[in-house]
Amino acid sequence: MKLNFRLKIILASSWRLDVIGTNATVGVIGQLQTKQVDFSMTPLSLQTERMLTYDPTIEIGHGKFYTIFRHPKYAMERNIFLQPFQTMIWIIMMMLLACGATLLGAIFTVQRTTAANVLPMALLIALGVLTQQSIVAVAGRRTLTGSEKLLLLALFGCCMLLLQFYSSFIIGYQLIEQPKTINTMEQLIATGMPVSIEDLYYNHDFFTRTKDPVAIDLYRRRILPSKEGFVNVSAGIALVRQGGHAFHCETSYGYTHVLETFTERQICELHHVVLYPHRVIHIPLAKGSPLKEPFKVQLQIVRESGLLAYHQTRYYTACPRCVKDSHQTEPVNLGDVVSAFALLACGVLCSWFLLLVEVLFRCIQLRCTRQCVPVHSVSLE
Repeated sequence: MKLNFRLKIILASSWRLDVIGTNATVGVIGQLQTKQVDFSMTPLSLQTERMLTYDPTIEIGHGKFYTIFRHPKYAMERNIFLQPFQTMIWIIMMMLLACGATLLGAIFTVQRTTAANVLPMALLIALGVLTQQSIVAVAGRRTLTGSEKLLLLALFGCCMLLLQFYSSFIIGYQLIEQPKTINTMEQLIATGMPVSIEDLYYNHDFFTRTKDPVAIDLYRRRILPSKEGFVNVSAGIALVRQGGHAFHCETSYGYTHVLETFTERQICELHHVVLYPHRVIHIPLAKGSPLKEPFKVQLQIVRESGLLAYHQTRYYTACPRCVKDSHQTEPVNLGDVVSAFALLACGVLCSWFLLLVEVLFRCIQLRCTRQCVPVHSVSLE
């Protein structure tokens, strides 16, 4: 009304960014470059290849494209029971265990212990020292030699200090909130987490034109082979809600689905990374349009009056805040300790297998013994 002209709205199918620089009339770009329309109500970001297609006005907002996901509790980390020590420390501990068992075996050999029992006894004692357990194998001996006492004291002191650091780390790591370690797209790709992209023409065009090696790697390894490579917002947010899945979308309305479907704990686990830099968006006008300056002036008035900020706050959802009790501790889930139960199950299965082998071997041994014993006949008169 202020500019004294009437509107005739034409609905376009999509942006059709692929027709930039051609004489095509399809999409928003085609209508602008052929001057079928004076301006577009759909804002566009200002890019180098678009400068000859339309005239920008002023900045009216930012496109907030993020790749959102529920951050896993142990991201890009080893097993929880291996985390307290670095790989080098674990190697040194295994070397310490081997050296202790070897030295104990040598002591037992010098004392003329039965050769068949030397290795199992030495290994059992070394494992008992490492795990701070009672040494049943030594308890049956009447006395300990000086070399045994010195070796066991040194091993117990070293392993006790290692165990203190180990147990303190495990307990503390489980009670506190885990830090979010996935902060770049490269780290997200390294986790192997599936990624979906919002099914927008803008995103299709980005992966077609981009020269970014990270985006190209993501597109080839995660998007193309997946059946859920491009999905709509509701389906993508549902995948994120299930966990173990990332979704790249325009979060200004994507977060609305998050608020409607996520629980408080799931919102606290929500995290995001950036695939490409955010870009400012403009109201585009046809090249050389006489409405360029009036539009700039009126849009500047709208921005300075606060109406633009009001609409951004009202219609664009911000990232949901995590409301969490400060006294609440992190629960220990079954997935955190499943490796311990797996180790126990493997030990039980191996022991049953060895028991069956021993029973079978014993049966064969007894049968062979019976067949080899000569039978003597005795005559009675």
